[in-house]
Amino acid sequence: MKRASKILGLVAVATVLSVPSTQARTWYVNVGGTGDAPTIWAAMDSAAAGDTVLVGPGEYVITYQTDKIDVKAAVCLKSERGPLETRLISDGIAWWDTGIHLRSGAALDGFWAEGPFPWLISTGPNGRLTGCIVLGKTGISGSPYVANNLFLGALDFFTGGVDFQKNIVYGHMICRSGSGDQVNYFFCNDILGDVDPCIVHPTLFSNFSLDPQFCGIEGSENYYLRSSSPCAPGNTPPGGFTDCGLIGPLPVGCGVVRAEETSWGRVKALYGE
Repeated sequence: MKRASKILGLVAVATVLSVPSTQARTWYVNVGGTGDAPTIWAAMDSAAAGDTVLVGPGEYVITYQTDKIDVKAAVCLKSERGPLETRLISDGIAWWDTGIHLRSGAALDGFWAEGPFPWLISTGPNGRLTGCIVLGKTGISGSPYVANNLFLGALDFFTGGVDFQKNIVYGHMICRSGSGDQVNYFFCNDILGDVDPCIVHPTLFSNFSLDPQFCGIEGSENYYLRSSSPCAPGNTPPGGFTDCGLIGPLPVGCGVVRAEETSWGRVKALYGE
């Protein structure tokens, strides 16, 4: 009996060890189509809840045929090297085909998004939009967590319950459904434009409106911060209730540029003349 019990125990252990793993998987996509899946859309078809679709640098075009990017529930669509090197380019003809839909618990992290028409970013419960640079007018619907993004254009909120923090916005912000508490959490944002009263007054809750002091000149697409930027960690302007830390998608990437008087002779010397 003892020997039989030992045999049964070994069989039970072997059965447990043979159960397939359900661990999360990363699906790699690149512009050459030689990754784990040929396209973002194919990777998303294969991904399951808890998986990550990791996208290599390059440009990925959202055409009228491919329609919007639909991120499955609890799947993370993430760029490998950040928004300056990973771009979603849309040739859509209207809001509904120039969009990104994040289903319940899905996330979009670290992309550049641009196109000739406005973007519509819709989300299910607990959707997350982080670390992105979005050009042009953008509409946000659902109740997502939206943090550390740069919006280079106006923002329209089509619903309430948005957790909106640590973003830089170059454009006006407006609610298109309801008023009052439509945006429940709204703080530590740098907003260089008008703010609809239905959101919150921009001087409350550590929100402010100051030059973010990007490293590059206008049009250079260098959105790293100077060390003196009000969006850099430790530089939150006084008057708020907290130090916001990093605001926007990119960290400090250059120092303070100081003007220094010089002569033409010294300039020529720099070039060996």
